[in-house]
Amino acid sequence: MFHRVYHSNHKTYSSHWIASSYLYFTIPAVVDLPKGVAAARHALKSSSGAYKKRQQQLLSQALKKMTPEQKIEADKLTEENYPEASKFRKEAFTKLKELGDISDHFDFDSNQLH
Repeated sequence: MFHRVYHSNHKTYSSHWIASSYLYFTIPAVVDLPKGVAAARHALKSSSGAYKKRQQQLLSQALKKMTPEQKIEADKLTEENYPEASKFRKEAFTKLKELGDISDHFDFDSNQLH
């Protein structure tokens, strides 16, 4: 997931896959309704066809499951432009470095694909 968030500013459909992962899977460690809803809203800006339809379905289903607190968190993340904003991309980039998935000499702004 960290790679998808980090590359979300230039990889087509990253937001779609982030939303799908957070909203579709039933593994508790993966499900994150607020992040999934924010990513789905972001994906809808550039999605079309089957991708757009799927995002609309996931968004509708997730909103029905969410608590009022989760909806507030999703709205905040949406306003902050999750996942594409530098704030979230830098968090993912830092985690990828910590995990050894990105080397220490790799620059945040280089946008190299791995």
